[in-house]
Amino acid sequence: MSENSDTNCSGKTSMAADISLKVTNVVKLVESMVNTRNKNTCDKILSELNNINTIIGSLNFSDGVTIVPAEGNNSEILNKLEQISKKLDKPRNNNESTKNTRPKTKAIIVKPKSPETNPIELGAEIKQVIKNCESINCENIIVNAQATRIIVRDDNTIGKIKEALKNNEIGQKINVEQLKQLQPQISCVITTDQIEDINVIKRRNQIPEDQAFEIVVNKEIPTKSKFKRNYVVFRMSRVAREIIEKRGKIYIGCEATSFRDNFNVRVCSKCHRIGHTEKFCMNESVCGGCNVNHHTRNCQQTKKQISECLLCKHFGAVDVKHKPKSKDCYSYNAAIERIVQITDFDYQNEVSC
Repeated sequence: MSENSDTNCSGKTSMAADISLKVTNVVKLVESMVNTRNKNTCDKILSELNNINTIIGSLNFSDGVTIVPAEGNNSEILNKLEQISKKLDKPRNNNESTKNTRPKTKAIIVKPKSPETNPIELGAEIKQVIKNCESINCENIIVNAQATRIIVRDDNTIGKIKEALKNNEIGQKINVEQLKQLQPQISCVITTDQIEDINVIKRRNQIPEDQAFEIVVNKEIPTKSKFKRNYVVFRMSRVAREIIEKRGKIYIGCEATSFRDNFNVRVCSKCHRIGHTEKFCMNESVCGGCNVNHHTRNCQQTKKQISECLLCKHFGAVDVKHKPKSKDCYSYNAAIERIVQITDFDYQNEVSC
């Protein structure tokens, strides 16, 4: 009996030590995965590792046999797992940690009263007035051919700006109003013959009748296929957007269609700058392909190849070696972020093009 008992204990000792070694190896694997930030996968592995260590700790050994894993005891491994889990929960950067906690921005629109007043020159004067007031802290001031947009964080700053402009001689030449928050938009692709009346779509998606919900873009996608499809953009109230978000799909006709957030970033196809469209452009034409002073549609190059991103070049970004509006396009993604800040919806995930 004694010999069999020693054999069983020896076998259990070997098994437990082997399991502990495997656990330690997997811990190292998880540590190497931390920088990839695949948190769902890591969480599953960590859960399994905890289960394994629980089993090891519950092994019943007789005759005073103790187990020492390859690199420390069970509690040390569990502590290591806890440290890794905490590291995974930490944000990768400051943007990630503040993305969903920072307050929404507010915007003031300043327009000239007289059509004879040059909005660009007026915008320069407005900038100077605000610059001279040390107590005013603005996020951004954007001047275009129609108006000046002033981005701030709180109502107190709005009051200071209005007071500063009112007390200056420029106050006689301008109209100041606070910009209302934008309604959220989503886009999707739908089979053409499935598009229904907007009220039918609202009922199918359980959106209350008193909530804003409209189609703002409905374009057929050019194709040689006999099955026609349309690109559709919906604009809606915050309540309607929250309902769509919870459902995860938008129901139209016989289709349950996936969707994505739509941000109406104004991009000029003439000068390739963000903030206005070609209709209101006062700049010279620049080709998006060869960067010569002609419109992109008039380019004579047979092989069209974008050498650099003009959006980022005009924005002043350092990295311009990428396609415009791509995930690497800093200027375009920054414009999306500005729209997110003035949209009446809490985007929980990182948004980009």
